[in-house]
Amino acid sequence: MKGKQIGGKARAAALTPMRRKEIAIKASKARSLDKNFNVTHGSENNSLVLGNLSIPCFVLANGKRVLLQRNLASLIALNATGGDRITRLASTKWLTNFISEDTKEKINNPITFKLPSGKCANGYDATLLIDICSSILNAKDKITLTPVQKRIAKQCDIIVRSVAKVGIIALVDEVTGYQEEREKNELSEILQKFIADELQNWVYTFPLTFYKELYRIRNLEYGKEKMPSYFGHLTNNIIYKRLAPEILEHLKRLTPKSKNGNKTARYFQSLSSDTGYHRLKEHLGSVVTLMKLSDNYEEFENKLNVIHPLFDNA
Repeated sequence: MKGKQIGGKARAAALTPMRRKEIAIKASKARSLDKNFNVTHGSENNSLVLGNLSIPCFVLANGKRVLLQRNLASLIALNATGGDRITRLASTKWLTNFISEDTKEKINNPITFKLPSGKCANGYDATLLIDICSSILNAKDKITLTPVQKRIAKQCDIIVRSVAKVGIIALVDEVTGYQEEREKNELSEILQKFIADELQNWVYTFPLTFYKELYRIRNLEYGKEKMPSYFGHLTNNIIYKRLAPEILEHLKRLTPKSKNGNKTARYFQSLSSDTGYHRLKEHLGSVVTLMKLSDNYEEFENKLNVIHPLFDNA
């Protein structure tokens, strides 16, 4: 008997009965699928890139454009695990009233199709991503969201606006005939740029200069050394302990955490948009100026203690 056959039998023997049943069902589905559900364009190595995330996309013989189910949730910043994350999200108390029955029906019934490799996969019509994002943005306009929900809504806003910009470009190209001359991946690259610009405007609340100057006064080389973990403690001392009385402890309570205790959002995302966020930006501007006027961390901290002293209870 050949080595591969022996190895295959050994692997099969090691599987649990439940896992063998799952594999058998999947294989049966793949064999019985109508040819309309075969992939004609795309592969698992060709992905749609949205910011720092990517998702394999395909076109089926019936013309449907599909995205892989297991990757869709990551695009809208869901930190949970499992292929049913979108299903669970749609049934959550804060969102369920804002999702149409048609959208729920599509979420609960993913499309099963056959990959070029012959394997079976589950996916969603690509337009479902926009439907889900629109539902979340509708919820944002009607109810008060938690910090985690706000993060999800912000990601959806970035996706919808960026895709809309690319959509109008594609329409103009089609009407004018320019699509025939357009480079193969040009629209994808435009989308990446729009997403990157939106993310940059959102994420970079702390200016890059803050970190560059902090590296310098700590006698570290920016860009060549990994950001030390103690920078978090320095940031708490430099920013949050001097921003307002008890603000750090308040933000620690508000900021959501995962099951293993890691923060799932940044402290500044829990600040009020009308007062807290603007105060943070003003404080950051002053702090960066003090850094630039200092030759080392000790000198900077002395100046900081004069201009922005610690609150008594910090």
